[in-house]
Amino acid sequence: MRRERHKLLVVGLDALSPEKLFREWREELPTFSSLAAQGVWGRLESCHPPITVPAWSCVFTGRDPGELGCYGFRTRTSYSYGTYDLASSRSVPFPRVWDRLGRRGFRSLLVGVPQTYPAPEIRGEVVSCFLTPPGGPRWTFPASLAEEVSGRFGSYRFDVEGFRSAEYPRILREVYEKTRKDFDLVRYLCATRRWDLCVFVEIAVDRLQHAFWAFCDPGSDRFDPEGSFRWVLRDYYRFLDEEMAKLLEVVGPDTSVLVLSDHGARRMEGGVCLNDWLAARGLLRLRETPRGATEFRPELVDWRRTVAWADGGYCGRVYLNVRGREPCGYVARTEYERVRSEVAAALRELETAEGGRLETSVHTPEELYRTVRGPAPDLLAYFGDLGWRVIGSVGHGTFRIRENDRGPDGANHDWFGSWVYRPCTSTLGGREIEGWALEAIHRLILSEFGLEENPLGGSEAGDREPPSLHP
Repeated sequence: MRRERHKLLVVGLDALSPEKLFREWREELPTFSSLAAQGVWGRLESCHPPITVPAWSCVFTGRDPGELGCYGFRTRTSYSYGTYDLASSRSVPFPRVWDRLGRRGFRSLLVGVPQTYPAPEIRGEVVSCFLTPPGGPRWTFPASLAEEVSGRFGSYRFDVEGFRSAEYPRILREVYEKTRKDFDLVRYLCATRRWDLCVFVEIAVDRLQHAFWAFCDPGSDRFDPEGSFRWVLRDYYRFLDEEMAKLLEVVGPDTSVLVLSDHGARRMEGGVCLNDWLAARGLLRLRETPRGATEFRPELVDWRRTVAWADGGYCGRVYLNVRGREPCGYVARTEYERVRSEVAAALRELETAEGGRLETSVHTPEELYRTVRGPAPDLLAYFGDLGWRVIGSVGHGTFRIRENDRGPDGANHDWFGSWVYRPCTSTLGGREIEGWALEAIHRLILSEFGLEENPLGGSEAGDREPPSLHP
């Protein structure tokens, strides 16, 4: 399989909402709408759990989170209590698309791609991502690129710090500053480097939505139709559209374009205090009751009498304390499946403060993943179809709170992101395609370089069922 010599630009806009992009504001986004009209587009199903890490690594490896052994930003590294590792480039055990392309002689540019710190050695150049720690020394490859970037664009901003705070004017200013500088950098690199694949991921989209979604959502109790933040999201999507237009001018007509998001966004209804719930049911035994909300730490727990505990986030990652697996295991291996089923059934019965059901879904990792690597959660629980965040801290005195315990937050993640693909070699007629998941995007990227069959199925877009990350 050979291809005509052209380039592929992949622009990842973290948490970009398909409802906003394709429905609500489509007429106000001429660049994205033009790409969709010339190509194909649709919603893109995320992974379990639907979060930045591991979702972008699922896209670029074609593997699911179980195969990656990565279940969030912080992944349990052993069955001891409190042993976690922050996701990094070293956490990805499979080659990503640029690794495979590099072995075939293709060159890649990477900017802001999650899990590219420390910057990996590739055939091409790398500017790493929001996971870069303050003062992190290996944020570019080659190392000399750091001096060039800093000299031309000033101090590089990897993330919008403190985006879960009430400093709304400052957050808004920094979101625009970061986005503008990132697009400027990508345009500069695309114009001055030799490349075949460029992958750019902008995390500021996600940060803006966390800060401002509630002010723009008529269903939120913080919505104010006359407020100064009413149109913040719409105006930012317009800004992205303008920046995208300028990037397309630089890359030229011999470049195929793929725009996508790893997950979507939706209004946050509140938080489920899962460790408080486990403690109230006698499943989590604390040495003493915390006086107010307290970070969950191993030393708070009487492990010899504890059945289960949980990590917070968009998904409740519930772990059983298994005898012979954890250091002070309580649940006998012969009782494991029975206890796991009972905990799952109890979670599904969790109610809202008004006495209604939370529409809870609970899964085992074996149900979700093709392979389960590493110390995976024993259960993954979603509340209110992702409307309710899971609170990891303990000592709230209730099972439900209205806010994120990590600071002001107006948005949760949603199951579906967005994708738009416009090949440079043909027109696909602006067709909407449903049913695509992250792995189909992985195959689509490789097909541009002749390494996979095109999941669009030749000349008729959508005539083949795309693969899914979910068995």
